[in-house]
Amino acid sequence: MTFICKEKKFIFIHLYKNAGSSIKSSLRKRVRNDLDVFSSVGIDKFDSLTFKIIRRLIDINLYSPSNKIIYEYYKNRTHLNYKTLEKYLKNIHEFKTFAIVRNPFSWQVSQYKFMMSNPKLPHHKFIRDLNFNEYIKWRCARQNKVTQTSYLSSIENTFKISKLIKIEDLNNEWVNILKWIDIPYVELAHKNVTQEDDQEYKKFYDNESSEILINNFREDFKNFNYSCSLK
Repeated sequence: MTFICKEKKFIFIHLYKNAGSSIKSSLRKRVRNDLDVFSSVGIDKFDSLTFKIIRRLIDINLYSPSNKIIYEYYKNRTHLNYKTLEKYLKNIHEFKTFAIVRNPFSWQVSQYKFMMSNPKLPHHKFIRDLNFNEYIKWRCARQNKVTQTSYLSSIENTFKISKLIKIEDLNNEWVNILKWIDIPYVELAHKNVTQEDDQEYKKFYDNESSEILINNFREDFKNFNYSCSLK
């Protein structure tokens, strides 16, 4: 779930498997996420609770009274990309915004391992029968591909996010992030962590899978300054 704090005027855009759960867990110890009203609402209750949710959105003065943002919220499985926020958040330019990015090679290994190990995820039954090369081919199919660039870019396909932090730098940058958003120090939690050392992800790739990933996620390698080499 995206973290919107009206009190401190910041938005953390949660890109899955990029330490988002850890960051949100830590921030909740200091400030309220104004979208937490959704956390206990099941999608099966959507119709009956629509009015209540819209009223909540109006109460926190973030959104126009429209069902569309609710639809987007559930369609994205609680992850709202920047384009959606930009479209429906009336005053997003008044907020400090930040997100975490990750080496595309490591990012896909983390997603694969997480989907393999978590039976509650929608694609678990399908993914568990795939080897890693098959997973990469599936992930890079047009209907399944979501790059970090596309998730974090604006409607005009530019970056309007105030800060993009590499996950590799997060521990060192955490204190600076808290100061920037005017939050008293809180230790960075570690939630939904897929255990792997710094180089383990490289072992998952062969020439075929690495070439497919590079060709399909080239914009991420370029925009976030990651090497296309696994050496």
